[in-house]
Amino acid sequence: MFATPTPIAWLRRFKTDKRGNVLMIMGFALIPITMAAGMTVDYTRAARLKTKLDAAADAAVLSAVSEAANISTDKTVCERAAALFDSQARSIPEIAYSKAASITLTVGSQVAPVNVNYVGATDSCSAPAGSPSSASSRVVSLNYSVESRNIFGALFSRLTLPVTGLANSESSIAPNIDFYVALDTSPSMALPVTPAGITAMTSTTGCTFACHTNNAPAGAVKDDGNFMLNKDAPRTAMIGPNSITYIDSANTYVYTGNKKDCVTPKKGAPVCVTDINVYNSDGSYVDTYWYTRNKVITLRIDELRRATSQLVTTALDEAGKNGATYQAAIFAFDFEANFRRIYPTTSGVVKIAEKTPSAATLANGVTFKATANSTAVELAKLDDKTGGGCPAFGCTGSNRYLFTSFKGLFDGMMGAGYLPAMGGNGTLTAGDTPQAILFIVTDGMSGEKSSLVDGVYSNPHGFAEDRTRSEMSGSLPSPSNPSHLAKCNAIKARNVRIAILYTEYTPASIASDEAEQRAWVLSRIPFVEGKLRDCASPGLMLKVSTGTSIPDALSALFKKAVATPRLVK
Repeated sequence: MFATPTPIAWLRRFKTDKRGNVLMIMGFALIPITMAAGMTVDYTRAARLKTKLDAAADAAVLSAVSEAANISTDKTVCERAAALFDSQARSIPEIAYSKAASITLTVGSQVAPVNVNYVGATDSCSAPAGSPSSASSRVVSLNYSVESRNIFGALFSRLTLPVTGLANSESSIAPNIDFYVALDTSPSMALPVTPAGITAMTSTTGCTFACHTNNAPAGAVKDDGNFMLNKDAPRTAMIGPNSITYIDSANTYVYTGNKKDCVTPKKGAPVCVTDINVYNSDGSYVDTYWYTRNKVITLRIDELRRATSQLVTTALDEAGKNGATYQAAIFAFDFEANFRRIYPTTSGVVKIAEKTPSAATLANGVTFKATANSTAVELAKLDDKTGGGCPAFGCTGSNRYLFTSFKGLFDGMMGAGYLPAMGGNGTLTAGDTPQAILFIVTDGMSGEKSSLVDGVYSNPHGFAEDRTRSEMSGSLPSPSNPSHLAKCNAIKARNVRIAILYTEYTPASIASDEAEQRAWVLSRIPFVEGKLRDCASPGLMLKVSTGTSIPDALSALFKKAVATPRLVK
């Protein structure tokens, strides 16, 4: 029989009994564990909200230095940045936020770090303390301080957690740039720019190209009723016994009403041949280039004029946006000995654009545009009378039909001192010089002597002619004779960027060549674009095909070339 323990004995046993301790310890431990887990969740939520707010702050300060903001005042961009951050912050329900109390926003410049600042009491930005910095390097800073609402922390009287952040941005000054425009004026630029123009040339004159020569053959252009020549105030006259009609102001004429070249045989009546050729005023036959002028068929050379002229408008517009000054010079190249400056005719470059154009700048711009639209940008004319296919300038008598010389271009640009010895950074720092960009507009196919590029040459007739047509790098260049590509790299090593507009070389360009020569060129066409891209600075090569606007493409290339990183985070 067991005795019932007394209360005192029971307490003594309870005091010494260790069974069930773990359960009790866990019970007491649950309280701090729950607190820690809850605060972890709250801190994680706060970190996630900070990521969102940082993104909103970044967007706000970057908007103040965007390209569009460059034409706005500091006060305007300050208020827009504050409004942008505010709209993003208000969309986050998990934060305790007040625009008036949560934002510190300043806009200034590297010279004056604080020009205006956001004032919460008035929900606006202060009046500028100095000159607006929108035209120079703008510095923007935004601090925010909000509270993240806790879920678990509220159980322990910790209702919120602070979330703070800082975002800065800086708009760099757009660099001043000198650009050098080199235009390929070789005969291949006499290709019509539209398929319709190509068809008209081929069907009417039998030649795809608008050949420009001083010794056009008989029948190059005929007034035979298959097409109607544009006759400018026609006037009649007589050449010997024959009647002629002048059809333009340059006294180009056709025979009318009479026969020409009559031959009287020993017996019988005279035999006369109807002459339907078109003649220049000096009695020579007009070439097919004249025909395109008369019929207003647009050629690539015409587009070059318009494109170069349009650059002035584009440059003025970009200068206004960027607050930069641009200067330019125009060059032409076709034959190895015929690289030349077109404008200005003296050394140096001409200022064509600045943020607020002066009268002198506008005058230079007008001159630039007039030059670009004049015969200064003219197709190379073949001297077929004395040179047998040489250009009108620089002919040596042995260099026949060898146009588009990249050697002449690169050697001329570097050797004549047109390009700077070393391009600058375009800043306003004392001693710095403008950036330099060489723009090249070309069909990319070299027609110079193979000895100039140290490569193999085409041999259309089986003779050892020193003649070739190849892509820019030449054909199989050897280390002993640097290729054109090496000259591209040498220019870029002088901190001069190269921008190339490739007017696509097409099979139509060689439709009238000899079969062997045509086959050789066709084999080289696939390599042209890649070689031009290798020559150009990264991202600065565009291609324009038949039927596409060369002026628009050149403007696009210009904008791409002058675009610089505007934001520095």
